Amino acid sequence: MKKDYSEYKHTDYEKYNIARQSNSYVYYDFFINFASFDPDSKLFSIKVDRVNEDLSMKDAIDEFEELERSLRNVHPDILSDEDIADYEQSRVEGLEKNRALRKHFSAKYNIDWADSDKYFQDLIDEYEIKKEEPLHNVLSGAVIDLQIGEGILDFIYADFKTPFKESYGFVSAFDKFIKNSEEKRHIEFNEKPEKIYNCNQENVEMYFKYTDRKLFIENIANASLYSAICPPVFLKENLPVEGLKWYYNYLITLQNEYKELIEFCFDEDFYPEVMEKIKPAERYYLYKIIHNQPLTIQREEYFSYSRSNPNGKILPIHLSHEDFLSRVMNEYEPTEQHKEFQKKYNLSNAEMEVFCRFPISPNTSYKFRNIRKALELEFTKMLEQDIRFRKCKRCGKYFIMKGNYNTNYCDRIAEGEIRNCQDIMALENYKKKTADNAAIKIYNKYYKRYSARVKAHTILEKDFKKWKYQAMTKRNECIDGKLTEEDFINWMESCFPNRNRKH
Repeated sequence: MKKDYSEYKHTDYEKYNIARQSNSYVYYDFFINFASFDPDSKLFSIKVDRVNEDLSMKDAIDEFEELERSLRNVHPDILSDEDIADYEQSRVEGLEKNRALRKHFSAKYNIDWADSDKYFQDLIDEYEIKKEEPLHNVLSGAVIDLQIGEGILDFIYADFKTPFKESYGFVSAFDKFIKNSEEKRHIEFNEKPEKIYNCNQENVEMYFKYTDRKLFIENIANASLYSAICPPVFLKENLPVEGLKWYYNYLITLQNEYKELIEFCFDEDFYPEVMEKIKPAERYYLYKIIHNQPLTIQREEYFSYSRSNPNGKILPIHLSHEDFLSRVMNEYEPTEQHKEFQKKYNLSNAEMEVFCRFPISPNTSYKFRNIRKALELEFTKMLEQDIRFRKCKRCGKYFIMKGNYNTNYCDRIAEGEIRNCQDIMALENYKKKTADNAAIKIYNKYYKRYSARVKAHTILEKDFKKWKYQAMTKRNECIDGKLTEEDFINWMESCFPNRNRKH
């Protein structure tokens, strides 16, 4: 029997999930990324999905186009000279945009591009491609290292509103054009179900939806690291405005949620009499109870092996430095038992040598496909590692407390400024400290007087420079109480005594 949900009442938690998950307009789970953690350094290392690029998808696209030709009689368009020129211009502009974005992200985050560059260059060589193609996502294949907590702070303070307004104007105009076109009306009234022949067809068609419509959201997505790592796919070509609105609300909903969570779980000034002795993990438990949310969060964990990047240690786990060197540096000399073992398990000489000489470690990583899961993963790791936050008393933004260093100000450089909050407040505090200091006032008074006489050529520049060094020494002695104010003034007057002293 067909069911009617027209009067269905959503629970609060269902409403919570609806705002944070994919729907018929937008898909958030397109990129498959992996993250690992180093508890010693408290580093969060992210490997960005590299599959969703033309080079990575070439074989799948070729297979899809062959299916189009054989089953649907669809053939690639024949490009005119003008089309080719437009494509070349677009290619060059895309590469320039890649370089600009790469510079932008590199200035903000610790990014290793080596594996990504090699991977795509190998594909270019394999397919004998003459001209480099721009990446749809410049972070594809990159490895990004963050201090645990930095990803969340970057996200909650990102400006999504400005690029959304810019994109909304463009997408609205595009949407209006579609609605007024004959093609749109034809699609609405004559659309038939599309026949799907295999999973590759679905994957490639989803990929084309991503690449065709990424222009709608790329400026918004590039406003934060997590949104750049997990770009969405607009599912309905004829309703891009709806997709854009859903995506923006998704970002703002998550942003507001994690601002609230940081305050509730980590702020030392949040109800201090209640929370003073309560750990962040306990606070989070209470937050979940208050908001009637499940106490469990699912994390997708993968157990694998690695010789190059074991978790937690530079050396493979449970292996001393001496044991590591003895295995790597010594030559492999198989005994009769080695040969017996090798024969029994059908291993090659190379496999045996690699296994015996080069240690390997268990490697735990986590998969995440959307921003929500990235935030949940990092937040729960923050709770496990007992990361501390404090709200900057100048800019009002949270920052990570590192080690035993106690400060009330962050090291961010705000837009339009050249110093961070710590340096600015240190300078302001110095000015306040010295503003009412008599020795400073005396020094400034005579500095201005004698500087004016240098400009009037009644004091030589070299004599003024010598005096300035001596005056600063006397000033510091006066500040420290080693010289009285009267003696300091008398010394100042005696330096260039060619005028009557003012009283």
